[in-house]
Amino acid sequence: MRGLSLVTFLLFSVYAQAQMRECRILSTESIPFYLQVDGKILADSALISYEFTSQNSSISIEIAQLDSTGLTLSSTIEPEEEMLTVYDLRRVKGSLVLLESSRTSLSPSIIAEEELINVTDSLVDSIPPIQKVDPGFQNLLNKLGKEFFESEKQKAVTAYIKGHQITTAQLGVLLTYFEFEDRKLAIISSARTQVADFDKNWSALKSSFVLKTSLQALSDLAKGN
Repeated sequence: MRGLSLVTFLLFSVYAQAQMRECRILSTESIPFYLQVDGKILADSALISYEFTSQNSSISIEIAQLDSTGLTLSSTIEPEEEMLTVYDLRRVKGSLVLLESSRTSLSPSIIAEEELINVTDSLVDSIPPIQKVDPGFQNLLNKLGKEFFESEKQKAVTAYIKGHQITTAQLGVLLTYFEFEDRKLAIISSARTQVADFDKNWSALKSSFVLKTSLQALSDLAKGN
């Protein structure tokens, strides 16, 4: 009976945890902004970082930058269940953009370790694995935000990518820290084998380029030329 109660408790805990999504929206450029989530203003003063939880799979975001530019952003985010999703608010080409920078699994906090040991193997196998994302990615963004020279930024990005798998979305975030398109292409070229979904989502990187020659070079990289 104790074993059955434990299994019921564990299943209920996993179900409850799966409903939650934690989000953090921050500006690595230290842009003060107001945030409204699903029609609710989170604070009556502008901040550079906000954290909130939600059970909704789709969340409406309204952002207003606090400065003379008066820039605003309306967006919808879809954070994953059981994950802390971090979004970076950046100013790109005169507009605000919200870019997903990392996801970190939310560890169960109410299930005792000794209780987990008694769970049957079949139940453990039935729980889907949780994708883990290296929290060092946010540290890299912080470093890039403080570095002035693009050559040094490129060295930091190259060193990080050598030891980490990243997504196309994360690569797009990294490219926003660079101005020169030839350097962006060099970073994509060096990172290509470490970007798990590059072949599927490479076209999302087109927004990082203006020159037709750069866009053609990006297309050639995607084709393996």
